[in-house]
Amino acid sequence: MSEKNHLPLKKFYILLFITSILVLVASIEALILVKDGDLFLQWAHDNFPDTTPDSILFTQYVSSNLSIYFLKVLIPASIATVAFITATKARFTPIVVYIWIVLSFGGLAFTTADMNFQSIFFYINGLFYTGLILYIYFIVGLSRDNIGGED
Repeated sequence: MSEKNHLPLKKFYILLFITSILVLVASIEALILVKDGDLFLQWAHDNFPDTTPDSILFTQYVSSNLSIYFLKVLIPASIATVAFITATKARFTPIVVYIWIVLSFGGLAFTTADMNFQSIFFYINGLFYTGLILYIYFIVGLSRDNIGGED
């Protein structure tokens, strides 16, 4: 029986769960920001106090929120995609763990740069990014049983 050097499926599923929670939280936050008219009016009043809100300003508001949403989803989605590849096809090497930790720290920095302390999504993102970093470093990276494959 040949042993494969892949990410074990149990670790892959836990990693997938954490990244999917991050994507879900970003999706709910973007949905609330784009659908709430009062938040748009407050944003328009804060950034453009002398103009009346119109469709061009609303388009700019939606575009900027969707761009931020895309950037928030990009990091967890790329980690999950690479985790799938290392669990099924490619070899799992220590450099993958290093790249995941750097990406996770980048996602945490992007989340904390927002500094929206009134939003519950700020704290949930920070909590799950911290959990993701700790899980990748201590459970996936430092464990010696990274010989896995199809179960």
